[in-house]
Amino acid sequence: MTNVKAQLATVSGEKTTLAGQLKDEQTAHTKTKGELATVSGERDTLKAKVSDLEAKAQAADVKAAEIVASIGQPAPAPAQPGAPVAQQTKREEYAAISDPMAKAEFWAKHKGEILSGK
Repeated sequence: MTNVKAQLATVSGEKTTLAGQLKDEQTAHTKTKGELATVSGERDTLKAKVSDLEAKAQAADVKAAEIVASIGQPAPAPAQPGAPVAQQTKREEYAAISDPMAKAEFWAKHKGEILSGK
């Protein structure tokens, strides 16, 4: 009977501990929900600002075209984005060298850049 009472006391203590942990988790969950609501509100505000800026940019493009047309100039061609220039880092150049002598010379000349990843 004493053993059962000890087990009951242990289980009761564990229940109290778990109840406290549950309360802490519920509090953290509530806090996280509040943070999520704040971030969602900020996201919506930023989306509205982006839409406003896009509309203003479009209006500016139209106004610029009107001004250019009013002075008798043809509309400029839209800018074409160029392909990004791929530039090897010194580390990549070093790795591509197969001649041991050339590799040693390159290392001596560019050691700092190779080590820094530039």
